[in-house]
Amino acid sequence: MIDAAAARFKVVAWVLRAVCVMLWCVAILVGVSGVAVAAEPRFERVELAVGVDGVATWWLPGDADAWVLPVVGGVEVRRADLAMRSWLLEHQPFHLLELPVVGATRGGVTTTAIVPWPHYAQIVVGESGDDLAVGVRFVFPERRLGATLVEVVIAETEASPIAPAMALRAWRDGGEGLGGVPPRVTLADKAKKNPNIDRLLGAPHLYLWGNALFSRQDVPRRRWIAVAESLRAAPAGATLGRLTATFTDDERAAVAELASADWPMGYLTRTLAAAIDRGLRDPAWLDQPADRSLGHVIDRNREALVSTLPNDLADPATWGGAMSPALLVAMERAGIDQALLLLSNLYADTPRPDFAAAAERAGYLLGRYDSYHSVHAPHAGPNDTWDTAQFDRMAYEQGRVIRADGAGKPGFRGRGYHFAPSFAEPYVKRRIGGVLAETPQTAWFFDCDAAYEYFDDYRPGREATRLDDVAARLARLRWAADAHGLVVGSEGGSLLFANAIAFGHGVHTPYFGHHYAGYRDRSSPYFGGRHWPPDQPDQSFKPIPLPDEVVSPYFDPAARVPLYQAAARDEVVTSHHWAYDSIKLSNVAATRELMELLYLVPPMLHVSRATFVERHAAVADRFKLFAELHGAYGFAPMVSFEHVTDDRLVQRTVFDNGSSRLTLTANFAPDERAGIPGRTIVAHDAAIGRTVTHRAAHTTD
Repeated sequence: MIDAAAARFKVVAWVLRAVCVMLWCVAILVGVSGVAVAAEPRFERVELAVGVDGVATWWLPGDADAWVLPVVGGVEVRRADLAMRSWLLEHQPFHLLELPVVGATRGGVTTTAIVPWPHYAQIVVGESGDDLAVGVRFVFPERRLGATLVEVVIAETEASPIAPAMALRAWRDGGEGLGGVPPRVTLADKAKKNPNIDRLLGAPHLYLWGNALFSRQDVPRRRWIAVAESLRAAPAGATLGRLTATFTDDERAAVAELASADWPMGYLTRTLAAAIDRGLRDPAWLDQPADRSLGHVIDRNREALVSTLPNDLADPATWGGAMSPALLVAMERAGIDQALLLLSNLYADTPRPDFAAAAERAGYLLGRYDSYHSVHAPHAGPNDTWDTAQFDRMAYEQGRVIRADGAGKPGFRGRGYHFAPSFAEPYVKRRIGGVLAETPQTAWFFDCDAAYEYFDDYRPGREATRLDDVAARLARLRWAADAHGLVVGSEGGSLLFANAIAFGHGVHTPYFGHHYAGYRDRSSPYFGGRHWPPDQPDQSFKPIPLPDEVVSPYFDPAARVPLYQAAARDEVVTSHHWAYDSIKLSNVAATRELMELLYLVPPMLHVSRATFVERHAAVADRFKLFAELHGAYGFAPMVSFEHVTDDRLVQRTVFDNGSSRLTLTANFAPDERAGIPGRTIVAHDAAIGRTVTHRAAHTTD
């Protein structure tokens, strides 16, 4: 354990431990030389002394054939793969907070190292002659140097790319001495406590864009000019005249231009719809009391708008952007029976109980994106802040994480400060409770919490270690689930949080934009896109290619292995980081489609009301097959993974739900291999004796 109070040891004990390590090394050599390895792993704890510099390192056995690392959800780096070895050297160190395990295969044996307390640990990579040197390094920062003893847990098993994952499962099931890693709690068990978790079975993950109460689609296109004429002609004291009085000069100019136009141009209707939307939220428009709830204000203003433009507007029951019941109708018509719907921002100023009720009737999970990662100055300019980072002045001044040098720790993109989880607790409860009071939800997404970034806080009177930071985040996730019955998700899927969340985004495709400057360069063909327009931003909707240096290892099937899926897929449903939905990356589309199905990872799609039909058509076949397979095996463990061909481009996974097995075999190559056509996956469900063949829709990568 890394806690200083439990980190005392005696010289004699260390000598005995050193002897055990030497015997363990001998056992490795004997195992490699041909002695059979036990079918069930035996775990040996190895204690390491922390130096005066706060550092301790344990190295995997050298001269390995391959190394298995919890990077990008799992990679296997072969000795001969010089390009991949170079990538590891360039990008190391890697954190161990998602999966605290690493392995090396030598001969027929995989040696696995598990890190019970990964909070201050990392994977380091070096070179030793022709070999990689891969180790686990503990690094304690300033004023955290009280720990004198750390540990890793070692096991030997038969060689396999997912052997470290299977050893980790077995160790956690043992339930003793797990350190900071919780015992396994399956999704099936979580669903017994919250049956809504079952709605994740067969559900694609959809991010909904556009918080408008009133959108361009809420006026039939042919009637937009008439609406503009009515607004332009309205007397100052009349209902419509008072509405236009709330418009900006540019919006009033758009009214005049549209009223005189021969055709309703998109940029004008967008501007005018946004102005009307803002007016619907404004109590001053009709002199409503300042203490009236936002929901009541909107209802009264909506009634007034309909009564003054009775022939020009669509049915108010269909109004809205992402939260329009019309979008749900389109989804049901497309055959989507299950879905996780996440609003792409907090949208706290958009109460839509009607939309929530319609989503519930359809059987969909509905939740909001939320974050307590950063805290910004109150009333910062619109280009310097975002909704989820706005709290109050006390949060900004007293809630920031303090570094060892006494300065505040800068927040995301250097704006504001990181928000201390222990201080954030009342703000979490106030925000979530307020949103739920206006619009019932069945899910909630917490950005960052289960990812990889935890902090030491040195504020006097509130000092906290990374362990304390994790504990405070766990508390708020559990509170959201227990107090409100929400299906809770987060960025990432760290095993430290696996018993508190049901879904995670960013495991299967993590965020990698920081690894390539072109992703942020507007002049580059690889530019990820602008955060504009608000209801359909390029960054989420614009397809882009990837350069070769990013394709591998992120989307190289010869390097990727389902390490996380083998370790924890029956505990947490994981998918992509929201920056890279299933159709964002154009030149690896087929690879991602096959990998999603091979691993039974939910497809993710960004949609707006205007784009749903077109974007869904691009993935309709995949959605249908995924729903069928995941519906039966979504909470089942992965029990096997293998490379069918020597080039590693034909791969097979097996899932076992307790009563039957699903076997999936994918050919990532463009041509036929092992009897399977190029870019094709074959699914065989033993329960019904049915075999399905699916060819990836995009086959150009």
